[in-house]
Amino acid sequence: KSARDIGRHIRALNPWPGTWTELDGVRLKILAAHPVELSLLKNEKTIFEYQGALIAQCDEGFLQLDSVQLEGKKILSGADFARGYKNKLSL
Repeated sequence: KSARDIGRHIRALNPWPGTWTELDGVRLKILAAHPVELSLLKNEKTIFEYQGALIAQCDEGFLQLDSVQLEGKKILSGADFARGYKNKLSL
């Protein structure tokens, strides 16, 4: 799907039942996101850190993850999550 469609999906399902993906086998709940225009080529990682922001690669475009929650952890901004998990998210 496109980044715009996924962004709408996230807003529609927040707060319940919510939207999630998996990162290294652990559920990552996406609470807020918006599409962004980036001039990047497709990356082998679907979720990565780019210029301090947490970015998700979609079929069409990129989505900036503004607020996320790793399973069993507290809610973090995308930027804080990217800083804390930078070694797993680097390009």
